Amino acid sequence: MITFQGNKELLKSAKLLESNSRNLYPHLSTSRVRKIIGYDVENDPKFFSEMKKEYTGARKMIRESGDYYAALVYSLMFGRVGNCTEDSMLTELLGKINGQKNIYTGSLGLKQEDKSGAINHVVAFITDKPLTAGKEEFFKNKEAIIIDPWLGITDFAGSYFTKLKTIYRKVFMQENNKRFVTFSDDNLVMELLKSMSNTTQEFKANRKEFCPTVNISITPFIDNSFNEEKIESIKETFPNLVLKGFKKILLPEKEEKTAKKDMIA
Repeated sequence: MITFQGNKELLKSAKLLESNSRNLYPHLSTSRVRKIIGYDVENDPKFFSEMKKEYTGARKMIRESGDYYAALVYSLMFGRVGNCTEDSMLTELLGKINGQKNIYTGSLGLKQEDKSGAINHVVAFITDKPLTAGKEEFFKNKEAIIIDPWLGITDFAGSYFTKLKTIYRKVFMQENNKRFVTFSDDNLVMELLKSMSNTTQEFKANRKEFCPTVNISITPFIDNSFNEEKIESIKETFPNLVLKGFKKILLPEKEEKTAKKDMIA
């Protein structure tokens, strides 16, 4: 467990999750090619049309699989296509496999009352803040570490959001009218991609309750049985998910509270 260490050490450990989510199973991101590189994926009649079939099939496999985590890994391993959602889900899985507490997958959006634009982007994050599925969360700087493998950013929440509002602003340009999404200091929020539904059908019936703001293109984790037995099973099937040198992260605010309790005791 990382305790009483500087911000660089905290981010270094989180960065290890980010880099492995991209590199353990090398895959192509069609959305990254389209948005960042600028290639017109939708109109390519050759290579990307086949990639789209692979990608669609892999996502269908994840949505309909009884073993959500194994399906995720297999889709990246053999489908070789994944966008921000798959990257972030794998980051969360890597964290859990390696003992990280309070790691989640979340979908970024603007507050419901804000009509200035739309975001369809998913990240992983670590926080000690209590979370509720379906509730919009706004993180101050040290309340969360955001891990974004798709953009290649790992940073504390405030710094991450600043980068989105400045140097990565163009990535979130609206598709229809080609204008920038308008970010402000308090309108960028996150929804937890976590559902207490037991089946995909049950989730779809309650979609507005669990994801009221962002129209994501993949069903959130529905597997409620992620326990020690499940962890050991995944480790046995995919031993490369166990990361050497990873140190569990405890956020600074939590450390300070723990320290004060120890001093009183």
